[in-house]
Amino acid sequence: MSSKYLSGDKAALQEFLNKFDDKKAVADNIEQQARYCDLLIIWTDCDREGENIGREIVGLAKKGKPTIRVKRAKFSNIERTYLGPTQVCTQSNTV
Repeated sequence: MSSKYLSGDKAALQEFLNKFDDKKAVADNIEQQARYCDLLIIWTDCDREGENIGREIVGLAKKGKPTIRVKRAKFSNIERTYLGPTQVCTQSNTV
């Protein structure tokens, strides 16, 4: 956490707390929209951070719809000539 937020400044603290409110709205939206979906494709970077974000998204989506199918896009280049959705999606039980 930045020293800006640890300084005791009330405006900085409010800014810090507002960041969590923004993410809660996104999380609520993922959970709600999953109710209308049969398939979720996780298309985050394949590094550790992307995998963690993907797991969070899957958890929220399954909270909204436990039966949602999940696939994981695996890619190393995002140029149109290198990939298409059917070429990069794999079944995912680990994301």
